[in-house]
Amino acid sequence: MKRRTKIVCTLGPAVNSRVKIKALVDAGMNVARINCSHGDWETRRQWIAWLRELSSDIAPIGVLVDLQGPKFRIGKLSGDVISVKAGQSLIIGPEPGADIPISQPEICAAIHPSCRLLLGDGDVELRVGQAQGANFEAKAASSGSVKSNQGVTLVGKIFDTACVTPKDLEDLQQAVLADVDMVALSYVQSANDIRELRRMMDRLESTASICAKVETRHAIQNLDEILKVVDIVMVARGDLGLQMDIDDVPIAQKKIIEKCSIAGKPVITATQMLES
Repeated sequence: MKRRTKIVCTLGPAVNSRVKIKALVDAGMNVARINCSHGDWETRRQWIAWLRELSSDIAPIGVLVDLQGPKFRIGKLSGDVISVKAGQSLIIGPEPGADIPISQPEICAAIHPSCRLLLGDGDVELRVGQAQGANFEAKAASSGSVKSNQGVTLVGKIFDTACVTPKDLEDLQQAVLADVDMVALSYVQSANDIRELRRMMDRLESTASICAKVETRHAIQNLDEILKVVDIVMVARGDLGLQMDIDDVPIAQKKIIEKCSIAGKPVITATQMLES
């Protein structure tokens, strides 16, 4: 039977060998995603070299480098991980003494009493209370483990930050040197974000395809314009689930896929496909 759906696999420590990457290729991997939020370029270059060796001329394996984007993260925790229980009181913020340090100025300025913070993939939710200097009291609405450098989301808030960060530019330069096939841009808001990335890639003389990761309401609202300038779209279900009610994610997902099909653009459905 001809398989019309392609398989994208994210590489990581669990497949950090030529033998294990070959097993992915033999199992049907079509695209290898390399997440720039983790790891280093020495390791990534080795993965790409193995992929090029193992790739068939008849069915070549595509290499997709996923730029981190303007991700907000918590800082270093004591012991690198803490266990949080529902109802527990915590201190969050940039000042010493915070149980959960949050230092990035954009999100610190936006935190206020009664707002909701989601940590990691949203497993732990905090309800913010009164200020204590620059820090805030917070109460956990759910239980779970919190780890150093996990992502933090302020529910309902989109920050006006550059889509391509200095780290992304460094990763982009390395990706172009490695001659990757696709570059994914995180937290796309509008078609202008794609145009800006294309200008950067043109200066680097790269012809790699651009993938827009749709993970915000703004991106969904501007999807028609984004589709005019992008090559591929990724439905980032995990981050969409932090930006909207989780019941709305499948509806948004189907809407995005339908518009991509009409526009003739490949679309990747990603994140937690097996959990649901």
